[in-house]
Amino acid sequence: MKRLLFIGFLLLGMTSMANSEIIQTVLTSVNDLEPGEEWQVYNTYDGVKVEYRLARCGDGVELREQNLLLFKFTNTTNESKSISWTMKMFRDGECYNCHRIERDEYKHTINLAANESIEGDCSVETIRNQALSTHDNYIKHVPGMANTRLTNFELIDVTVR
Repeated sequence: MKRLLFIGFLLLGMTSMANSEIIQTVLTSVNDLEPGEEWQVYNTYDGVKVEYRLARCGDGVELREQNLLLFKFTNTTNESKSISWTMKMFRDGECYNCHRIERDEYKHTINLAANESIEGDCSVETIRNQALSTHDNYIKHVPGMANTRLTNFELIDVTVR
């Protein structure tokens, strides 16, 4: 009887996870990445392709000149998808946000229509929308400013619905 009950709970748990599967993460190094136009494939999660590239952004007036890690999300399916994740960042080889990873500022969600693609660029809107970009480093520093670089990143707790 205990075995049957255990199997029943196991099946129930597996069925409830089917709609929001947590998928494998990938630690990606950006140490040698140069700003450019070409997107690098990070991973594909249940039909949602995630890509990234480094871009030099800012005009020095409205935005301080900086390198940004930009993201592109493409729904390769014929149905709407929602992808959610938490961003884990490493600066100069050390985990920058591990001790506060549970904060909402590191959790993101993108909703994509069938076959839709959304990508970050150097606009003010993208820089404010941290789901589409992450700060790498500033080009010119002023006294008191941290001089760290984004060396790695990882999308964790990724779910697609």
